[in-house]
Amino acid sequence: MEVGFYTNNFVNSYNSKRVRGQKEFNGLDILGSSSKEVKDAWNKAEKASGVNGYGMNSDGKMTQLTTLFAMSMESRYNGEEQDILGNTVYSAKRTVQKALDRLGTPQNSKEKKEKDFYEYFLSYLA
Repeated sequence: MEVGFYTNNFVNSYNSKRVRGQKEFNGLDILGSSSKEVKDAWNKAEKASGVNGYGMNSDGKMTQLTTLFAMSMESRYNGEEQDILGNTVYSAKRTVQKALDRLGTPQNSKEKKEKDFYEYFLSYLA
């Protein structure tokens, strides 16, 4: 998958051939393929929390640097898979728990919303 990175008015966004023509974006479009259970849990968590765990708005622009985004970029930088959630519910749970550990105690409202998303996501991955 070809992924490019560009800056537009200080807002970073991914531009992938696979998702470029879409009208709405989802963080899982960037993270790669996940199982149906993981996708369903992600979508339920977005609806329950009102935020996207990847820090993207519906136009595909970054609204904040989330922990999952940072973990994905670190993985990509180290030559590993960008799909940090993996293909199983277990691997997604493990990754989200790592994200929660890294996030620690939220310092502002955006981090609180991010934490809420991760907690909802974990609960739906059961």
